[in-house]
Amino acid sequence: MIPVQKNLRSEAGFTLVELAIVMIIIGLLIAGVLKGQALIANARVTSTVAQLKAIDASVSTFKDTYNSLPGDMLTPATRLPNCNLACANAGNGDGKLGNAPDATPIGADSEGFFPMLSAANLLTGIQ
Repeated sequence: MIPVQKNLRSEAGFTLVELAIVMIIIGLLIAGVLKGQALIANARVTSTVAQLKAIDASVSTFKDTYNSLPGDMLTPATRLPNCNLACANAGNGDGKLGNAPDATPIGADSEGFFPMLSAANLLTGIQ
């Protein structure tokens, strides 16, 4: 009878404790991956909000400095220090931008919005 008992011992599988530990480790890995994805998504949202706040602050500063909205200025080539061809598209000076996104262009108001902010050194990264 002794040889049968040795045979049963050698065929023993994983214990319940070992399986539980493996399941806990897999659960922790999955939770870490999901938490990492949530952090990346939150960082993207935070970055977008910060960029929009920077644009809002630049528009307010431009309006206070030049008494005109960027893109709506009548003579940007003479009033803005670094105005190049891209920002030389003068607006009509009516105090509002002429066309909304996805609308048929009415004038050059929206075309000069970001180039004029860039020429006034209020935004960077615009060519």
